[in-house]
Amino acid sequence: MQRFLSKLSDQTGRQLNASEARRSAVVCWVAAPVFGLLGLWALVSHFVIKDQQLFNHAMMLPTAAYSFGCVALWLALGKYGLWLDQRQQVSPVYTNITLWVYAITSITACYLIGTLNVVTGLVMMGAPMLGLILFSIRQVLLIFVAGLAMMLALSLLSALQVIPYAPILNQQQAASAHLNLYWTLCLMLAAGFYVAYQTVIMSAMVKAWHSREEDIRALSQTDALTGVANRRHILATLDLILSNSRKGNFPLSVLMVDIDHFKQINDDHGHLIGDRALHAAAHALRDCLRQEEIIGRYGGEEFLILLPGAQSHHAMEIAERCRRAIGSLVIDAKGVALPLSASVGVSSRVRSDINDSDHIIHLADEAMYQAKRAGRNRVVSA
Repeated sequence: MQRFLSKLSDQTGRQLNASEARRSAVVCWVAAPVFGLLGLWALVSHFVIKDQQLFNHAMMLPTAAYSFGCVALWLALGKYGLWLDQRQQVSPVYTNITLWVYAITSITACYLIGTLNVVTGLVMMGAPMLGLILFSIRQVLLIFVAGLAMMLALSLLSALQVIPYAPILNQQQAASAHLNLYWTLCLMLAAGFYVAYQTVIMSAMVKAWHSREEDIRALSQTDALTGVANRRHILATLDLILSNSRKGNFPLSVLMVDIDHFKQINDDHGHLIGDRALHAAAHALRDCLRQEEIIGRYGGEEFLILLPGAQSHHAMEIAERCRRAIGSLVIDAKGVALPLSASVGVSSRVRSDINDSDHIIHLADEAMYQAKRAGRNRVVSA
């Protein structure tokens, strides 16, 4: 059962990222079971319960017919929505028709059972919440305000006795229907079903929403080519680590890693080979680090590595390990074996000698250029 609910939740949640036509079709699939149960309830109440004092039996079969007709309508609209989605066609008219049909059919069903009961209240609350997740605020609010106006009008006309209140009930007993055990149980069961049904759907949508937010956040923090942190994220992380380092007075080391002769690689072999070299280097560097050590692409062929808690001698060991990892890489440049190497600069903050990210990066950058001037493919400490 748990596996089924999990699969249902995943399938429902995926609709959040679907096309508008498919999201409109979701409304149809959500509505169809509710109207189907209303129709079944009307048949059972008419043929099995046969409570002449409570129900207006002249309305029960028409209510069942209306409910099953709505089911057929929802299935047809849902099928059409899938057809539009498969053909990648955009149809605002279809979406508007679906939402308005949902509002009108739901209000009609609520009027049949009474506009002032717990089920009607839940429908009026739950439907807009689902709509706001799937569609634009303007669309949903317009329909919600119109639907609320219709519900108020029906309630007012019922109070003025222009139209009957809850036509499926015997009008002489409608005012005291809440005292009937069967009617009360029906309302409670319907309310419980609707709440559980909406909870599964809403939780799936919210879960998908959170997942999408996490994906967007990850994309905004990740360098698309190498898969490591991008410049903005690595610098923000460095600022945070430095702030914590000052509070806790613990050491911090930074490595600036530069791929040697990268411009020549691009010029001689093309940017595609250069991109492949950067990707391989980033993965090799990441494999050299522990979970708490962070790598980011600082710019071009430069990578910035943050080593929280690392003293200078420990940082030198890690830098040497990174240099050897890059040096072991050989890129296939259209049949030509292209070995890589890297120059690494190391800077360390001991106690309070460095207070900002620009300073510690500048020191690592200067050390890296010293490594370049000394012949490349080596590690130099600031």
